[in-house]
Parts: sequence; structure tokens; C-alpha cells
Amino acid sequence: MPAVQSGVTYPRDTTPPPGLPAGWKAIERAYTANSSSFGQTYIRYQSADGKHKCISSVFKAVELHAKETGHDPKKAVERLKEDLKREKVAREREKGQGEDREAAVETFRKRYGGLEATTCAKFEGWTYKTSFLEVSGQTQVLYVSETQDVFGTLKQVEAALGYRMMDGQNLDKLVADARAAARETWGDQVDSKQFNPLRRTSDGLSLQEAVNSGELAVSQLRRVQVHEMESHSAEMARRVVKDADYEPSDLVLGELPKPLNDERKVLKELTKNKLLDAAALAATVTKIYTNLKTQHFKKVRLVLVASRKPIADDSISKGLLGVYYADSSRMESVHGKPFYTKISLHSDSDKMFCTGLYLFWGKTAEAWKVAKSIDDASAGLLVDKGDLKMLQPKSSPRAKVLTEACFHRLQKRGKKRRRSRSTSGAVKTEESEPGKDG
Repeated sequence: MPAVQSGVTYPRDTTPPPGLPAGWKAIERAYTANSSSFGQTYIRYQSADGKHKCISSVFKAVELHAKETGHDPKKAVERLKEDLKREKVAREREKGQGEDREAAVETFRKRYGGLEATTCAKFEGWTYKTSFLEVSGQTQVLYVSETQDVFGTLKQVEAALGYRMMDGQNLDKLVADARAAARETWGDQVDSKQFNPLRRTSDGLSLQEAVNSGELAVSQLRRVQVHEMESHSAEMARRVVKDADYEPSDLVLGELPKPLNDERKVLKELTKNKLLDAAALAATVTKIYTNLKTQHFKKVRLVLVASRKPIADDSISKGLLGVYYADSSRMESVHGKPFYTKISLHSDSDKMFCTGLYLFWGKTAEAWKVAKSIDDASAGLLVDKGDLKMLQPKSSPRAKVLTEACFHRLQKRGKKRRRSRSTSGAVKTEESEPGKDG
């Protein structure tokens, strides 16, 4: 299930899935705090006139719509199943799969012969990615079509192109142009079965040889394309986040000791750690804990991200401050450790809402991370290599925060693919209220 997004108000309209009757809406809702799926979303469907609400499946929506419009509900559902089956078959063919795969491969080879890796790499609109698999010592090449379909083998590509031919497409120009471009780039190597330039560095070493010789580190070859266009290399550089992209912060984070329903004792603990706004924090912690227990959460842990010094309102650190919670269903969810969701209270009530930030253990970084998604490969907005024990008053903060420069760099890249969720360097965690159903 998708996670609740920061800055989004739920419920909200979303893209209708294939087969949903005309006029019907697909509505994305968020689970409430009393659900074990709190922090995630789900989809329900609603008729144009509002008569039918919270319908859980497209098939049920089709059935109800057919009844309302005087059609046979059973036949309407069967037609949808047939349409979806045809779409599935078409999608499989695009990916070089399906029952007629061998016939499609034979169709391609009969006209063009076996497909060379270098030719595949030069198809108009296509690209490829090469990576070194450390455990097996092998090199993997993935071919990406103009429609962004990914193929792991040349036979899969042959099948996909063979299906196009079976549908009446003429690929003579596509194949001829690609073979000419491959020969121009790699010369006679395009015909060699033992020497695949896609699996080698620019000076001819295999990736295994490059690693063994010390020319390249394994870390440099994970999920990185070896032969890249200059613009794509620059794009990859913008995506990589290194240790130098983090800076020391004044943030302190740690799990709060119980009892958490006693505001006076919580305040004593926060004051002992010399945290700013200790009184307000204690009140918030107690209300959140009480609300969660009232809604029958059996086991609750709260982690606090706070500071001992004032923090600028437009900084990344400002958006990370607050309370993060985990319940009994999340205690060993990520690499055997709990993950926490940032949770807050509305300013004019005690109603809780989540903000789309998560605290979890990053196995690769070997650190606790705060990020917008629970993904080990994602760049954490904050990293802390501690053990989530609240620091003692004399201990220095150990958490590091993503620099403003790196944040803006990643944000700029994100704008190319999706609407930006923030317009400044601050991590904006606007109120995202869970839906009323769930």
C-alpha cells in the first residue's frame, strides 16, 4: 500500500483504473490512527451521483453501474474481465512474454538473424544499464526500450520485436540503423560472441578484471551504467548522495522512556536533557501517547527528534523535529528493527495526523535514517549511527542532516519527473490528515 504523502489532504481524487465506469471517481483515503495500517493509503470508488460510496473493487462498481443503467450486471463484469485479459496479453507481448513467445522469437530471427547486444543498445530511443553483481562476480546488462520496458535478455527483446512484426510492423530501418550505429561505435566487436563491449570498461577490461586489478571499486559498479551518454552521467552524479553531503546538526534523537502518560515525568526527562521547549514537547508527547493507547494500540514506542539550540525556520532540521511512533505491528518490520512514523497534533485540537516522514534502520548506511519513504536506497534527510538511546546532557549530538545544497540538487532533479513537494530548502511537513474510513 502507498504511504501517506507530506502536504496532501485526504481523501482526494486519484486516477481511475482501467474499467471503472464513466463518471465514477477513484478516491484515495488514508487509514486512521486506530488502524494497524496507519500511515498508508487505500482506494475506494464512488458513483457520479454519490449514491454508491466506498466501493472496494472495480468489478463491484461495474456491477452496480450496470444495474443503474438497465444492463445485465453479470455480462458487464464478464466483458470487463475479457477486456482486462486482452490488455494483460498485450502488455505481456510488449515485455517479450506470453504463450506465443517462441513463435515471436522465430519471426524476428528468420528475417534479421540473432540479435546482437550492441545492436540492441543502439535501437532508436533505447538505452541500457550495466552493473556488476558482487556476490556472483557476474556483469548484468539490462536493455530499456523507448517505452521504458526493461529486458534482461536478448531473447526477451527478440520476442518483443517479433510480436511487433506479427502485428504488421516493419522493423527493417530500426534494425539496419542500429547495426550501422553499433559498427560505427565498436567496429568489428559488434560481431564477436566472446567480447561484449557493453560488459566492459572503456579501456577493454571486464568489470571483474577492473575490480580485481583495483582500477574500480565494487561500490562504483553497483547499479551504475558503465557506458553512459554525457548527459546521463551528469544526471547520475546529481542522484548520488555521499558522506560529504551531510553536515553535523544540533538535533538529538532517542526513544523516550516510560511512563509516557505522565506529563510531569516526561517533562522531567526532557528538562534533564536540556531540550528546547521542553514543556510544550512533554504535553505533545503525553497527548499523542494517550490518544494512541485510547485507540487500542497494544504496544507503543515514541522517538523524539529535538534540539538544544534554536533552529532556523527555513532549515531542513526544522521539518524533522517532532515525535515518531511505532506500534506492535512495526517492531521488527525493517531489517529486524522497528520503523517509526512522524505524527503530530492539530493546533486547534488533539486530533492526530501523520506527516509523511519515516525513521528506520538503513542497512547499507548502518544508521538510523529519516526519509520520505522506507527505502534503504533513498537519501536520508537525517542519519544517526547511534542506538536510539536519548543522549545524556553532556553528550554532543551525533545526528547529521543533508546539506541545503544537496537537498536542492535532489529537489531540482525531482521536478523533472513529478511536481515538487517543497519550494524552499526546508523539509515541509504540512498536515496530512488520515481519512475517516479505514
